[in-house]
Amino acid sequence: DDLINSSVSQNTGNIEENKSLYWHPTVYSYDQGSNTYTRDEMAQTSAYYIWENGVNTEAFPNGFRMIAGNNPGRADQFPNAEAECVDPSPCRRDNCDTPDDSFFPQTACAELEASMSFPTCWNGELDSDDHQSHVAYTLDGELDGPCPDSHPRRLPQIQFFFRIMPYSGGWHTFSDLSSVFHADYMSGWDENFLQDVLDNCVTDSFAANPNSFCEEFVTFRDGPKCTDEDECDFGDPELLAKLQAIQPPALDTSFITNEATTAVGSLPRGLCNGNLLDGGPTSTPGPAAMPSISPTIASPPPVVPPTDSPVDDGDDGDDGDEDDEDDEDDEDD
Repeated sequence: DDLINSSVSQNTGNIEENKSLYWHPTVYSYDQGSNTYTRDEMAQTSAYYIWENGVNTEAFPNGFRMIAGNNPGRADQFPNAEAECVDPSPCRRDNCDTPDDSFFPQTACAELEASMSFPTCWNGELDSDDHQSHVAYTLDGELDGPCPDSHPRRLPQIQFFFRIMPYSGGWHTFSDLSSVFHADYMSGWDENFLQDVLDNCVTDSFAANPNSFCEEFVTFRDGPKCTDEDECDFGDPELLAKLQAIQPPALDTSFITNEATTAVGSLPRGLCNGNLLDGGPTSTPGPAAMPSISPTIASPPPVVPPTDSPVDDGDDGDDGDEDDEDDEDDEDD
């Protein structure tokens, strides 16, 4: 209820009715010479909701949450995480070595687009102890594939993207020192509103497409949307500028802690390690945080032990597809 009833002015997303929270580990570039991790700036994140009409797709119930992507090597897991390098070029850094199993490309990119998919099968529970067991992927990993008997109910699929523009290449890592792209979701939809969208919005999209909006059912803050492929440039930089214009003021973390997170010799992990500060602005408490579960990886990339270093404190026709974009989402694991 806290999310659903929150003010639109506090929402970084583009759809007024969607107050959902999405999280992924921060991305850092690693300089082996100085043993320094520098936080990458997220240019944009996008969450695409995809579903098939006529198969009783259910809205996320109020209070629903889940974690996905932690165990990509398991046979029943299909997060389909990938990093696409747009307009690749030679790495721009002094040392461009990367771990053999890195999720991130060695080359530089005009844009790095990372994506993953959340599960679509559900057992009817709001949550589970590990925030994962109440949901499952289809048996074949396809959106319209069969659900396992243990999770017979169908949810819309969230395809989740983040973008770094430009991307320098070389050694990059998630803030848990892994190459596993995992993400958390806390639904902020009113389930009755979302159910109406799922039942009645029909488009020809069966994937994360930027021109399928269900704009007659939801309110876009940067509307009206352009949907004509012959007239619209969906890569137009002005689209990003429109999203930036609706962002709430950035949080002033100096009122929370003086712990460094930007350029550091070792990555901040777990609970805040800095000193909690007195004073600062007061606000209504937000929803309870959902702990992130560490991913399971077969062989984590080698990490040089930290040493002292300078620190900067500073449908087909029966399918629906709806794009909710955020300007920025950058948090520590």
